[in-house]
Amino acid sequence: MMRRLLPIILVVMIIGLAPLAHAIGQNQLFWDDFIQSGFPSQWFATNTQNVTQSGGYLVATVQRNQSTSGQRSFFLVGNQSVSPFFQTLTPTSSQFVQVVFKMQPFNFTNPTVKNCWNAGQSQTTPCLGAAPTICSEVIVGMGFGFAANAVPLNAVFFDLMQCTISIKSNFSSYPPNVKQSIILGINRPALPANAYWLTGAGSGTDFGILYNGANAAIDLNAMHTFTVQMNINSTDTTKTWVGWSVDGSAFVKLWQNACSCITGGAIANIFPIFSSGVSVTGVGTTYWMTSQSFASQVDYVLATDYIPTTLPQGQLLSSNINPPKQLPQPTFGGGTSSLTQFVQFYANQWGGGNIYAGGMLLTGVILFICATVGGLVVLKMRAGFGLFGMMFNFLALVTAFFFFYAGVIPIWIPAITTIGATAIAFGIVKGTVKGEGGGFVPD
Repeated sequence: MMRRLLPIILVVMIIGLAPLAHAIGQNQLFWDDFIQSGFPSQWFATNTQNVTQSGGYLVATVQRNQSTSGQRSFFLVGNQSVSPFFQTLTPTSSQFVQVVFKMQPFNFTNPTVKNCWNAGQSQTTPCLGAAPTICSEVIVGMGFGFAANAVPLNAVFFDLMQCTISIKSNFSSYPPNVKQSIILGINRPALPANAYWLTGAGSGTDFGILYNGANAAIDLNAMHTFTVQMNINSTDTTKTWVGWSVDGSAFVKLWQNACSCITGGAIANIFPIFSSGVSVTGVGTTYWMTSQSFASQVDYVLATDYIPTTLPQGQLLSSNINPPKQLPQPTFGGGTSSLTQFVQFYANQWGGGNIYAGGMLLTGVILFICATVGGLVVLKMRAGFGLFGMMFNFLALVTAFFFFYAGVIPIWIPAITTIGATAIAFGIVKGTVKGEGGGFVPD
């Protein structure tokens, strides 16, 4: 029976380690799956010291230690050496473009500001007064680039936000009383456009459009697909529109003849855009340290001049864990003694940025060591294979469930381990030689 099960288990593990193939049709305008593209070869990038291509993802990280006067934002624009999405509309009077980002915008785990200090003070100085507020913002869509204040230029985009307090506190009566929001923005894709929608009071002729209210929450700490569409018709404004959708749900659309916010002249040179940043308010000092670093993970970016029948699946395995970038230090050194962070660090290192691949490799090495040491002990004691099987089953279960708890292996690993241990324990699969027992059910 085990000989039949082993090939199946191995095939499942191999499939889990390999990303799904991406099916890309013709009329592709831009494509980056961050596997072999050699980031940032397809992007015009600024502030990329903490933006990497790792394990099939673009990972933008804001470290825990920051200066209030330092740069905490990353800006990426699709390679401007290629043709922009929209041409001169000659001889074609109508053009359509769709841009899809599959990504996990945030990795919030109830962050706090731990320490606040000025030059010459200890980095362990506690923050005084009211608790500071942490807000993270991610912008994705299509546009020309970003202004110095991080406002996207000539763009149609998603403005994604998460704060440690209600976003309502930062934007008066808008948006509703929630800590996460998805806001739809448009900032004059054609320079002569009259109106524009941006986040925050006073930054546009109108507020950005709230995509999800308090009764339709979307967890932005998970993987989602964000789709932006724009159709330009040079002869009929009733056929010029922009649209937004999350995870393939219904589109929210704006028409030029209703908003005067899209065209009015030549369309700007438009490419995929991405930005990620973190702000901390209420600190009152030059430097601060948060309880965690902040990261956004982009699985792929796809731009086409048609609507694909199906979108690429992207990476089959993805973990929401943001592993430490350096080996965690003991508590007395000002670090952490968390065993889970040690496991996350080594899983990320062994997997080359793919934490699940490294976690499964780490699991295999630990179980191999346990099997070798346990086998030698049982052999020395001449206790028989029954005791060895029971010990190995127990160690395999503990290891699998702890590594799943640490977020370095997918749930189907402890599930398969449990099924196998149960089958052996009840004698469904023989785990010992004949006559030595080892399960609950006699031989």
